[in-house]
Amino acid sequence: DSRGRHRKRLTQEADEVGWLLGITFTVQVIPAPGDHVYEVMAGNVEAVGHRGMRLFSELWHQRTARPAELVLAALEGNSAHQTWENLGRALETAMPLVEEGGALALCTELAELPGAAVQCLKKARSREEAVGRIQRDEADDAVTALQLARALDRCSVYLLSKLDSSLVEDLEMTPVDEASDLARLAGRYESVLLLGNASYTRVSVKPDDEA
Repeated sequence: DSRGRHRKRLTQEADEVGWLLGITFTVQVIPAPGDHVYEVMAGNVEAVGHRGMRLFSELWHQRTARPAELVLAALEGNSAHQTWENLGRALETAMPLVEEGGALALCTELAELPGAAVQCLKKARSREEAVGRIQRDEADDAVTALQLARALDRCSVYLLSKLDSSLVEDLEMTPVDEASDLARLAGRYESVLLLGNASYTRVSVKPDDEA
């Protein structure tokens, strides 16, 4: 998907710059749940990179047997973690876990205003027109905007945040005022999946007989 290609391109560019500068030493931080640090690594670029990917996978990769009608995804951490970029990461993780036509509820404390690309989603006459403009303009938040557009195509999206309700509605999401409203929302669905630290977590859908 676009976010995966974007992340791969950034990694390749960083590796190329490091090689051109003769950088062989790097520092990597592996995040832990609860806004903590799991491990800080330092050493050879390649060795640290391989170990970092392994540790991240061990800590953050989970499996579920099937998608759910409703996925409740939380953005944890302080205000530095409550960003549109992390919201996009949460969407990337949660979308494959939602049944077609189901719902995705994001539990956040997001307060920052969206960037130019996300704003396109509310200014354009149609979502298709907005996506075309986002892809053409390549704004800094283009990947996040495209993730949101795809999520809206797939399912209903609810957002608990500190943003003005009218802004959330303009972006075609349903604003949620209180966490208790999410509990009532969950009661309307037969299957619910809870996803904590959604901006870091990676989940694979694999039936039990394929485990």
